[in-house]
Amino acid sequence: MAENTVDGYLPAALCLAVSGIAFFGQMLSKAIQRAMNEDSVLYARCRGLSDRYIVVRYALPQAVISIVPTFMQMMGMCMAGSAIVENIFSLPGLGYRIVDSLTNRDLPVIYATVLFLAFALVIFNILADIIQRLLQTRKGGAA
Repeated sequence: MAENTVDGYLPAALCLAVSGIAFFGQMLSKAIQRAMNEDSVLYARCRGLSDRYIVVRYALPQAVISIVPTFMQMMGMCMAGSAIVENIFSLPGLGYRIVDSLTNRDLPVIYATVLFLAFALVIFNILADIIQRLLQTRKGGAA
């Protein structure tokens, strides 16, 4: 077993995060580019505001609103995908429990963990909808 310290979990966390960072970096970049083509940004440029201020104040909030649902779904999928990473790094966790139960043919534990993961995905999707609604109403958009 690996050490139950931050150093023991760091390589596993990096493995889970690298693909998400690349995916969301590209997604955020495209969302900011779309937001920069809107009329409000054109008006801000006409007012003489700097590009940096326009990106932070106008484009980034709109881009984040569009990314929140995908990010929350990715969090749920990350929980499900941790089984392989936990096994590779010998970390105790839900994924390790699932693989161990599959090896031992322990059906009640398999059913319970799959049910828990499905429940977690549903909760993350509901949270994504709530957060997106809160961000849209705070920004003044349509709810």
